[in-house]
Amino acid sequence: MVIDGTEDIFKIGATAPASILLDAVDQLERKSPKADDNIQLIRAQLPEAVDACIKAAGHEFSVHWQKQLLKAASFGKSVLELYSSDEFVEMCETLRVLNAVRFYEVGLAITYEQYEIPDDGRDGPG
Repeated sequence: MVIDGTEDIFKIGATAPASILLDAVDQLERKSPKADDNIQLIRAQLPEAVDACIKAAGHEFSVHWQKQLLKAASFGKSVLELYSSDEFVEMCETLRVLNAVRFYEVGLAITYEQYEIPDDGRDGPG
């Protein structure tokens, strides 16, 4: 199952703010001035675009796309004056764990939802 936010980012012809932010990072890596144009286009929705990229990274199994989505979120955060990095840092830590257990020598194909155990008040992950 693909979550709606991820589909909005990756579908062909996507115009969701997070998709435009992801394209902005690609343009930035190519040293294209279109990167700034993309940021200006979604300026009002930039916090939501950053959040969507962080969330989509958690649902992505491909390390390459996790990194691209987190780069996009990081780029978006750098443009914003005030943005708490807590969710970004937490997702980076979560992905480190998920990718370690998904590694072929361990071989647990655990999803983000399976990892994120609801907090029941006891100490431990989640």
